[in-house]
Amino acid sequence: MKNKELVSRVRQGLNSLNKDSKIPRRYILGVATDIAIFLMAQKFRDRSLFREGNLYRSVDCFELVSIDKYSCDIVEFRSSTNVMKSKKKLPKLVYSRYGSSLKEVTNIDASMDFKKTTPSKYRRDKRRQGYKSEYVFYEKDGYLYLPDTEVSRVALYLYTPNEYDLLKSSSCNKECLNPWELEFICSSKLTNVVLAETIKEVSLRLQIPRDENPNMDSNLKSKTTN
Repeated sequence: MKNKELVSRVRQGLNSLNKDSKIPRRYILGVATDIAIFLMAQKFRDRSLFREGNLYRSVDCFELVSIDKYSCDIVEFRSSTNVMKSKKKLPKLVYSRYGSSLKEVTNIDASMDFKKTTPSKYRRDKRRQGYKSEYVFYEKDGYLYLPDTEVSRVALYLYTPNEYDLLKSSSCNKECLNPWELEFICSSKLTNVVLAETIKEVSLRLQIPRDENPNMDSNLKSKTTN
């Protein structure tokens, strides 16, 4: 289902409730995306999507830059030889007890496979006798970090509902993208639930009374309504 189709179906649902559906389509898409992420997190947690491999997408050219390791906000990485940080934020990911929906990180030709780490695990591994430097990655505040490497471009394999953000995250993508012609990526088992919950949430917003005098003193407001 394309983003424009999702928005159209939500607006149709609002019309069936006799609601004014003249609401920004970006808002509708944002609500649907948040709901899809919440529902998909549950599915990733119970591992019931193992047969839906088409949910994952590739980013072929995700760019990173070298940062000063001594000012890196991940203290454990200050002991590394070098730290690379992504220039852009990662597309919005889904998180469960098994981690995020970022499934793979490799270099461009896939000859290097980066394994997920945490600051504490990285610190423990570095202290281990006979430690050999490994290719690892870490996510923080939406950014990707690679310690002990100078790789400036990687390929990602991940799930995110918003295909537009995914394609825009690639430094090699120079196309002029129309977000409404792109796919809303969600499990087919959840599509109708996402639509219903989006209609419900948007309709609640439309029920909130509009304040015609937002800057007026509360005492004056009460007089004008009496």
